[in-house]
Amino acid sequence: MKRVIAIAVFTFLVCGQASAGTTACVLPVADGGDVEPSPASVQGVIAKVAHDQIVLKGQKSKAIRFGKETELFTVYGGFVESKELKVGQHVFVWFVGCKEVPGTPPLAAVIQLCSTAAEPCLK
Repeated sequence: MKRVIAIAVFTFLVCGQASAGTTACVLPVADGGDVEPSPASVQGVIAKVAHDQIVLKGQKSKAIRFGKETELFTVYGGFVESKELKVGQHVFVWFVGCKEVPGTPPLAAVIQLCSTAAEPCLK
């Protein structure tokens, strides 16, 4: 009996610590989905576009890296190529893991454009 209780307590402690303080990072998918995505890590207007980075306007300009694994699509679901990113576009950005790692520009997992034109979001 003591062994069963010990196993139950051990399982509770291990499972409890693994899930304590963690929240799932749910990224949006291009054509919607059954699960509500996590809030965007950041949103704003593109101030600058470089080869593998965008900078968002704001009180503090925010540089965000993107790469081959970054998904780009509009809020309506249509996929976008990185060469279509332009200054003035409104975007929602989800960082990898939905977190920003201090010290380096964050890496985008998803960049969602309101429109390929410079239009405000209606979300």
